[in-house]
Amino acid sequence: AGTQGRHQACQFEENLMDFRIREAIMCLATVYIDNNGQEEEVMRDVARIKPESKGLLLFGFLGERKFLQARIKSIDLLNSSIVLEGENKGEPGCLNI
Repeated sequence: AGTQGRHQACQFEENLMDFRIREAIMCLATVYIDNNGQEEEVMRDVARIKPESKGLLLFGFLGERKFLQARIKSIDLLNSSIVLEGENKGEPGCLNI
């Protein structure tokens, strides 16, 4: 009975870990820039966006960072997408950090 109980506990922990990974992935977004009515993909798997004085700093799931001279136009949580618009007619300054 002890071995079976340990096995069930391990299985529960594995299922919980799988759920947490799926949950984290579901919370990631793809960021687009609106460039004269055309949405162009800027970055996938964005986990966080931090407003800065001259734009937005995007943080990717694996640690990558990108700075954009842009502001948020729209956020669609259902489809995990964020649309930005640039300060200069849809042409943001972009810097990979």
